[in-house]
Amino acid sequence: MKIAISGTHSTGKTTFLEELKKQVSSQFKIQVVRGTAHEAMTLGFPILKNHTFQSTLWMMSAGMKAETELEFKNGIIFVDRPVMEPLAYYRAALKSRNEVINAADEECLLGIARSFLGTYRMVIKTIVDPGVPISDNKKRDHDAAFRNSADIEIDRLYEELGMKPARLEIGNRNVLVEAAALVRAAF
Repeated sequence: MKIAISGTHSTGKTTFLEELKKQVSSQFKIQVVRGTAHEAMTLGFPILKNHTFQSTLWMMSAGMKAETELEFKNGIIFVDRPVMEPLAYYRAALKSRNEVINAADEECLLGIARSFLGTYRMVIKTIVDPGVPISDNKKRDHDAAFRNSADIEIDRLYEELGMKPARLEIGNRNVLVEAAALVRAAF
């Protein structure tokens, strides 16, 4: 079973997953799959505002590989950034550069997102709080306008895929309770 947390940088995804893991780790072995952007950047792929088709494809395929390997070995995995999310970041990057994706590339990436969507038991989407500044504890983009654009593109992608993720606002413990109950009920 996979539960994914989605949303832009500095919206509380990792904090939420750590809290969820604490809630259920005494009963179950939990593994966490982290996003692939850092590894992509280490390999030289452009990310964030510089996303390309190739970097997006690499991040999506690396995410599928990591999630599939862990799910094969463990019953429960939490995903910090699901496979679909790099496509939304790519769309935001293209908008920031006033570029348009070609139809073949769009269909390729959208096909991957659409086909992998059904592998998640639950997807939780964080909400950007403009009052919370972008954290400087990691190397990340500090452009609030780009973060907001990526957030909008994530929402648009989920709508396009016909998906309604649970919404996570800072301080809302209801989603945490719901996710923990889902894990307990599944096993």
